[in-house]
Amino acid sequence: MNRSQALNALSPIAAEQGGLVSAAQARLVGVDRHLLTELSRTGYLQHLRRGAYAFAAGHAPDRFEDIASAWLAVAGKQLPWAEGSPAAIVSHASAAQIHGIGTIIPGAPELTEPRRRTRRSDVTVHTARIDPADWQWTRLGSGMRLPVTTPARTIVDLLLSDEEVDYLQRATRDAFDDPTAARAELLAALQRRRKPEAKRRHRIERTIDQLTEPDRFR
Repeated sequence: MNRSQALNALSPIAAEQGGLVSAAQARLVGVDRHLLTELSRTGYLQHLRRGAYAFAAGHAPDRFEDIASAWLAVAGKQLPWAEGSPAAIVSHASAAQIHGIGTIIPGAPELTEPRRRTRRSDVTVHTARIDPADWQWTRLGSGMRLPVTTPARTIVDLLLSDEEVDYLQRATRDAFDDPTAARAELLAALQRRRKPEAKRRHRIERTIDQLTEPDRFR
């Protein structure tokens, strides 16, 4: 395969993903690592991180491109139009960023896998079961779709990660209009998650009660 053929093979993938493509997806259409490196060296592709590239021509980075490239590097192992559940879900602070809830300070992108498969220094990968009710496909401004935990599951994950209650209070107000609905959705998301030990669970439930006090939504 020559350079022109490789670009033609990668273009339909990138068109579905805001100009991005993973190394694993490239291999699926016959573009090997050496050819990817050559395309990057000659300026046709921009290397974003290990396992993720962007078409250089006309590429305008989405504000969530760091998260999108991290997800592609970890979970972009099938073509964007293929059926099947994603191998990882955008979660925790990264999901809060995408939903626009709370005041987040960007750090390393955060993903959740059902089983521990990935170890990387540039991505924080959590291991937990995610029920189908607790994630959704979310389209970025670039046109790329990412699987992202729902606002309720995002807040529960952050609770279990011992995020500051003040931050979670703001995130809860941003995510919900009604405190009764907020409490119900947060408790349901906690129930669907792998259950923490009883003592910790009771503490988390008390914090949810605190986050959803009606006075805090005024």
